[in-house]
Amino acid sequence: MKILIPIIRGNSGSDVYFQSLRDALHKRNIAITLTRLPQYLELAPPVAKIALFWRGDARNCDLVHTNGDHGSHFKVRGRPLVLTVLHNVFEENYQKYTTTFQKLYHHVFLKRYLYRALNTADKIVAISLSTKTSLERTFGISNVALIYGGVDTDMFRPREISVTDQFPGKVR
Repeated sequence: MKILIPIIRGNSGSDVYFQSLRDALHKRNIAITLTRLPQYLELAPPVAKIALFWRGDARNCDLVHTNGDHGSHFKVRGRPLVLTVLHNVFEENYQKYTTTFQKLYHHVFLKRYLYRALNTADKIVAISLSTKTSLERTFGISNVALIYGGVDTDMFRPREISVTDQFPGKVR
């Protein structure tokens, strides 16, 4: 199986997520092509699709896996499209902390793209229950699978510390 992961660079956690996913699948001998397209294509995702096909990455894949934002633009005819949504930028608690420019981008461009992607995808994955329920509430969908992100326990593990007399009974 050959998996294509096309993303538009966002300099965000999404970039890290898909790089980590690619690395983990490579370790399991699964053929992955991670295609990073320039960030300016966020404003012109149809051009991103042209760039993807121009490069030839989409010709030999069996499955396309990408983030939700521009997923429908990366649909390859006859191939399943899987979207992973890391968080819903339309969540009320998130929107409180966005700038006017971000709100404008989200509501003028992104909401339309995300809605189309969610309705085009063969499978939608959310990485938290909060994201899953938020997507269902915001977009009126019910087909979101929940798969929690994994943790590298070799890298992230509790450190052995000694508790001093300063904090008796308070630190475990």
